[in-house]
Amino acid sequence: MPVHDEIRERAASDIAFVLPARADDLTRLNTLVAGGEPVVTVIGKYNHGKSRLLNELIGEPTFAVADKRETVVLADRVQRGMRWLDAPGLDADVGTEDD
Repeated sequence: MPVHDEIRERAASDIAFVLPARADDLTRLNTLVAGGEPVVTVIGKYNHGKSRLLNELIGEPTFAVADKRETVVLADRVQRGMRWLDAPGLDADVGTEDD
């Protein structure tokens, strides 16, 4: 059994011990994860901290952060067993040089 699977099973067991009413939710999550890495997508308004939030969740400066628009196309990285997706701002005009 791969190490990630062992860690995932141990974590699910620990969570089910503390939150037994959520056992069905954990089973669904494990089924989803079995098909590949889980996906975390952050969407929101232009220049409202989506990339920064992802970097904080990942614990590394993976996505570009600035006071001006940086994300003009959907960006993705696979790190720590997860696929992280950073979307352009919902109200950003990605067809121009800058907003």
